Amino acid sequence: MILNVILIFSISCLWVQFDSSQLSTKQKVKDFEFLCQILEDNYPYLDMGRQQTNKDWASKKGEYFEKIKATPNDSTYLIALASILNDIGGGHLNMIPTFNHELYVNTYKEGAIKKPIYNKWVEILENPHERSVYWSKFYMRPNNKVASEHSIQPNYRDSLLIEDKIGIMRINSFLFSNAKQDSIQMTPFLKTIQNFDYLVIDIQGNGGGSDNYWRNYIVGRLTQNPISYPKYQIVKGGALNRSLYPKVFENFEIAKKDSRLPNLPEELIENGYMNMSKSNDTIVTNNPITFKGKIFLLVDEGVFSASEGLAYFCKASKWATIAGVRTGGDGACAEPAVFMLPESGILLAYPAVAGLNHDGNLNYKERTVPDIQIDGKNSNERLDNLIKYIREKY
Repeated sequence: MILNVILIFSISCLWVQFDSSQLSTKQKVKDFEFLCQILEDNYPYLDMGRQQTNKDWASKKGEYFEKIKATPNDSTYLIALASILNDIGGGHLNMIPTFNHELYVNTYKEGAIKKPIYNKWVEILENPHERSVYWSKFYMRPNNKVASEHSIQPNYRDSLLIEDKIGIMRINSFLFSNAKQDSIQMTPFLKTIQNFDYLVIDIQGNGGGSDNYWRNYIVGRLTQNPISYPKYQIVKGGALNRSLYPKVFENFEIAKKDSRLPNLPEELIENGYMNMSKSNDTIVTNNPITFKGKIFLLVDEGVFSASEGLAYFCKASKWATIAGVRTGGDGACAEPAVFMLPESGILLAYPAVAGLNHDGNLNYKERTVPDIQIDGKNSNERLDNLIKYIREKY
C-alpha cells in the first residue's frame, strides 16, 4: 500500500477560516447524504464498527445528520465530519486527502507509472472543484503531546547482543520515504548477523506506511527464495469499488462460511453482499543475505495498516514467530479508495478491500494474535522480556 499511514491529529484544535461563502445547511445535508450512500455501498465495516468502539451505524445515522445540521459554519462542519468519521471507523476512514492533497496526487502519479490503475485515483484527486483548495488551506494544529514513545527516536535502529548471537532491528514506521536511508543503515547490520542464531524485528508502535518497505528491505533481504502465501479479502460490490479495484472482482464469490474460513463473521453471511476473493501473494528476494537463524517479530497494539500487513504475512507463511501482544489490525487490505463530496469538494479516503485472517475473522476487528504472548509496561520492557524468553527457551 502506498499511503496506508495513520496521521494523528486533534479535533479540538486551531482552525483558520478563509474568506468564502459558507456552505448552507442544505449543501451540508446533500454532502452527508452522498457520503452515507458511498459508505453503505462500498465501505466493508459499516455494520460492524470497530471492536473497540462497538458503534452501530443504523442507530447513529440520524444523530449524525442532526450533528451536521447544527454546524453554524464551515469550520465546525469540518470538525463534525472528522468526528463522525472517527466514530464510524477511524484509521483509514479519514479526510487526509484533503489536508495532504499534493502528497496524495504526487504519490499516486508515481505509483501509476508501474500500476496504471492508480490513474483513477489521480483523476478523482485532481477533479476540479472551486472549494477544494479552500479546504486544503484549513489549518489544523496537532497536539503537542508525543504520539508514541518512538516519536523522538530515529526511524531505524539496530543493536547486537554478541554473546547471545541475537540481532535486534527497531523500525518505527514503514513510510517509504524512509526506506532508502534506512536500507543503507540496514545493510552492514544484516551482513554482521549472517551467522547469528536469532533476529528480533521490533515494530512496536509502527503505525504503517508502505507494504513495499517491509517486502523489499526486510523480508526480501532475509530470504533466499520467493515466498508465496494465501491472502483472503472481502469487498462490497459498490460502483466505486468496482471502478477502483477491477481485479478483485475478476475471481470472487459471495462470502460464505466453509471449512477454509470457519470464523467468517455472521454479519457478512447474513447480508450476502460481500464478495470474497483468494489470491496467492508472492514476495521476491531483493539482494538477499544468508541468514538461517530464527526470526521473531515483536508487535503491540500500535501495529496497524502496512505494519499489520507484515504481521499478517508472518502468520500466514510462518516466516517469523510473532511475539508481543495483539496488534492494531487493518492489514492485508488494499490501497484506500478516495472520493470527493459534491457540494463542498472535501476529499475523503476509506478502506474498500478488507483482509480476512486465515480462520475467516476480519483482520480489522480481530487483528493478529501473537504466537508467543510477551507482556510489559512499555515497548522496552516487552523487548527485554522477549530477550529473556529467547535465552531461557533456546
